[in-house]
Amino acid sequence: MSINFDQFNSVVSVFQSQSTALNDKPYLWKKLDGKFIPLSWSQTREQVESIAKGLINLGILKGDRVVILSENRPEWQIADLAIMAIGAISVPAYTTSTTKDYEHIINHSGARCLIVSSHSLTIKAIPAVIKSSKCQNIIKIDDDENRYTEPINITSWNKIIEEGKDSSWNSVEKETYLNFNLKESINKHKRGDTACIIYTSGTGGSPKGVMLSHGAMLTNCSGAQALLKNLISDLDEIRFLSWLPLSHSYEHTLQFYEMGIGAQIYYAESIDKLLINMSEVRPHFMTAVPRFYDSLYTRISQGLKNQGKISQILFAATLRLGKKQYYNSKMTVLEKIFNNILKKVVRKKVNKRFGGSLRALISGGAALNFEVGLYLTALGLPLLQGYGQTETAPVVSANPPEKIKLDTVGTIF
Repeated sequence: MSINFDQFNSVVSVFQSQSTALNDKPYLWKKLDGKFIPLSWSQTREQVESIAKGLINLGILKGDRVVILSENRPEWQIADLAIMAIGAISVPAYTTSTTKDYEHIINHSGARCLIVSSHSLTIKAIPAVIKSSKCQNIIKIDDDENRYTEPINITSWNKIIEEGKDSSWNSVEKETYLNFNLKESINKHKRGDTACIIYTSGTGGSPKGVMLSHGAMLTNCSGAQALLKNLISDLDEIRFLSWLPLSHSYEHTLQFYEMGIGAQIYYAESIDKLLINMSEVRPHFMTAVPRFYDSLYTRISQGLKNQGKISQILFAATLRLGKKQYYNSKMTVLEKIFNNILKKVVRKKVNKRFGGSLRALISGGAALNFEVGLYLTALGLPLLQGYGQTETAPVVSANPPEKIKLDTVGTIF
């Protein structure tokens, strides 16, 4: 079920609408004990409301900043939505950053709370929190046996979820907490309200914070919807595999587009297991940086060397005819027939290596190698290159799938 992004005032109002409409359908998927397990839209909404109440209990109110330090996982989006739901501002941080970076981000943003995923990241972040004058609380997602002696209030995610279901909870902001209504809170948002602060390394020095409004991200989502609508119009179920860091504006905004079209989001286990997860999830789209597509090019090229002579001849013919098709060069009748045969014999087989359902690959974050893009497109993996910057939330332009020009960044959103 797809919505019109232009009719909404915030990304959380999109979630409220979709979670009500799609209710018990699967939404966020995570690998547990070797199997992907889903949270439904309604389960996600319940957790968003509980975490929102938990933040209120900790004294977090409209305009306050909350840092998210976590790998991609369902709790990441739940935390993001819960923060925004109460009018607070989400501040994503990279798991690969240093303690010094965390200290800068926490102090520079004026964050009052940190949501962190694991024990190792908690240990890494504690020194930064201790030096902060405002950040006094940590919410830890992983529920383990580790204990901390530092003078910081550390609350477990699961505890907040359970207490959020208890209307008798003795809250610091008791009146606000008891009267909290997710839908009513969300309805107060305006498109111009700041939704998040994305920190980027910029050209050097300390990370720079970029404030993005709900309206900016919704406009990006609307552009993506127009760009990809013809590729998804026949799908009853749409699957995305999330693996680029959600702390980057590219992936961060993308999750709201996925939400708006009613897609299911699977969270990859790790970069090392990405191709395995692709074959398991069978995503319809992949968003990545050029380096990932460089590695795909290398992997496919190296694998070809181990194939028989006939396979190599068919592969070469697929590339040759695929490139002619890209350049709109005239084909003979026999070439057209052979090219259609190769779609089933070669291109379908290549696509199957990546799940078999890919409609398009999307590239951003840096310039795409033209030859790599042409190679993958000729093999039936159309690559849409785009351009953007964090300040634009982040996409400025992208190639339309009907008119791919790999040496350009496409048309304006």
